[in-house]
Amino acid sequence: MLSGKTNGVKSYSANTTTKLGDVEALTKQAQVDLATGMPGNGDAAMILRRLKVYVFTTRVPKPACRFEYCGRCFAQLVLQQASS
Repeated sequence: MLSGKTNGVKSYSANTTTKLGDVEALTKQAQVDLATGMPGNGDAAMILRRLKVYVFTTRVPKPACRFEYCGRCFAQLVLQQASS
């Protein structure tokens, strides 16, 4: 998840969840160019060095039922948070 831009460089927040395709694209950008010995994108290479990637392979099933909600109760919750 992008948290903002600084000097044209995308910055990432510390606690994010991203799709595997995005990490693979970042890995492709950071590949070393054999002609120069340097990564194709230095920013991507730096992010990958500092990035901790946890791969989850077990899907968690969605809950079978949905809970009913009350518009009045939700409004009270929101208004209580807004007043504090």
